[in-house]
Amino acid sequence: MKRIFKLYLLLNLFCTLTHTQNLGAYLGSPPSSSITTKKGIFSFNINYTTLYSFDQNLDINHYKRLAINIPLKSGFELALSSTLGEEDNHSEMVGFNYNIKKRKFGITTHIASHNITIDDDMEINYATEYGISAHARFRKKDIRPFLHYSYTQFDEDIDPHHSLTLGAISRVNKISIGTHLVSSLEDLINNDNKFAYLGITVGFVID
Repeated sequence: MKRIFKLYLLLNLFCTLTHTQNLGAYLGSPPSSSITTKKGIFSFNINYTTLYSFDQNLDINHYKRLAINIPLKSGFELALSSTLGEEDNHSEMVGFNYNIKKRKFGITTHIASHNITIDDDMEINYATEYGISAHARFRKKDIRPFLHYSYTQFDEDIDPHHSLTLGAISRVNKISIGTHLVSSLEDLINNDNKFAYLGITVGFVID
């Protein structure tokens, strides 16, 4: 498993040659570190993510995301996040997650609303994102690999956005650490690498 995880990290770095300031960098609500808890246990967690993107000139750009997940009743979570990009570009997200945890796997559904500002002349309000993810739960391993799909609908004259996320989260005591690679589903189907980014997350969990 450790060899697979290291290979995954290397593939992430290789695959993230992309354009900068892509709208997809401000979207996304992949599973939180609450998936590292045991079945039936819900957790409060706060996560800090650094997102890296690369343009064709190999210039590195990064985004910063702070996310908080607050447990509610019956498996629901209130999800809040803020993402800061280059210069004054930013987005805010409010949403809900619903977690189903079984002995060997888990499923999470997501719904979120995004307000996005890019280059001070492009404001996107109330973009609605729907997502579903599945993760594996190993009895003797702390790592939780996951696959996440999301669909975002915009009110403006912008085409809907489909994202596919592959990642993994692990945990040591109250500290969680994870990484994930996000790609545009259209780019993957068309064999086009215009959009992808690598995220590295560190979190603190109370359960």
